[in-house]
Amino acid sequence: MQLSWYSAKVRPYLRFKGIPFDERTPTAWEYYVVIPRHCGHAVVPIVITPDGEWLQDSSVIIERLEERHPDRPVVPATPRQRFATYLLELWADEFWLSAGVHARWSFPENYPKWRDELSSAFAPGFPAFIQRTLPLVLKRFMQQANQRLGATPEQVPHIERWMTLQLDHLDRHFATMPYLLGTRPSLADFALAGPICGHLRYDEAAKRRLLLPRAHLLAWSDRMAAATPSPAGDFIGDDAIPATILPMLHSVNAAGRGPEAHADRAWRAG
Repeated sequence: MQLSWYSAKVRPYLRFKGIPFDERTPTAWEYYVVIPRHCGHAVVPIVITPDGEWLQDSSVIIERLEERHPDRPVVPATPRQRFATYLLELWADEFWLSAGVHARWSFPENYPKWRDELSSAFAPGFPAFIQRTLPLVLKRFMQQANQRLGATPEQVPHIERWMTLQLDHLDRHFATMPYLLGTRPSLADFALAGPICGHLRYDEAAKRRLLLPRAHLLAWSDRMAAATPSPAGDFIGDDAIPATILPMLHSVNAAGRGPEAHADRAWRAG
């Protein structure tokens, strides 16, 4: 699905690696019946290989495909950068959940776009009123998930404060280099494309408020969302970690000293 967080992580990876693929949105029958039969629950993305193997979970998909397509690796070989890459993947996949889900499901102006995307795909050939009804099931589920993830009146200011700090850090970093660890996208970049491209860039309210004012982050999202593969590039030398990504690494364990650490602690303590 275009609106899917983790599809937005896998899609640019496939393009960068030059792995040919056909993409389509599942019908409601496939999403709620066929996919659970193969994977245990309704979820996207799913990669079905030419051999008929079903791969699920974005991290597993990328790990398995890296084994089969080792050219232009997306995980650095050096220890410090390798550790930072996996830590930033965790940060993007998990720490962003409350912020990314809030940015979509707390703003009704986002609804028409995803409703229109899913309506015809979920029930092709059915009358329009049925096509419009099926996405409401997903809407109710995600609005409940948004509340469970903390988007309450008391918590929203903390979530938005954290998100603003992280976006500002990212914008400053991408003013210095095209990707997180140099001129080649890493696993961390693909993971970050989940919340940034899958949610903030896709949703009109979030894009207007959060991405358009940050030109360097917006340009990075353009690169990640491009239909053509990125040049191979390379990771920066000497196993170096750019100082501009240290605030994001600090936020993973809230051990940093500075306003972002206090915002992160306040959000989690709340």
